Amino acid sequence: MDERLLEISMYCQHVEDAVYLAGYRFHWQDKEGVLIRRWDNAKHHPELETFPNHVHLGDDKDAKESAAIDLQGVLEVLESAISFMPESPMSP
Repeated sequence: MDERLLEISMYCQHVEDAVYLAGYRFHWQDKEGVLIRRWDNAKHHPELETFPNHVHLGDDKDAKESAAIDLQGVLEVLESAISFMPESPMSP
């Protein structure tokens, strides 16, 4: 069985008649706890053009530009990525 883990943190705000995603962190790691990818909008990479939105690939310090993403977007990325990973039970 696949033992990768997705941790989800979302901070939503209600303003007038709308609810919107104000803060997020989607952390995807392998079964050994090694980061695969993490999307977040913490305000610690002002040098990126997509600030505060960014993604960490592999090494936690390796932040890259990334558009804002929601849970549905993350799940779509994971579904696509997992289908190409040979150890995945979801592989054809």
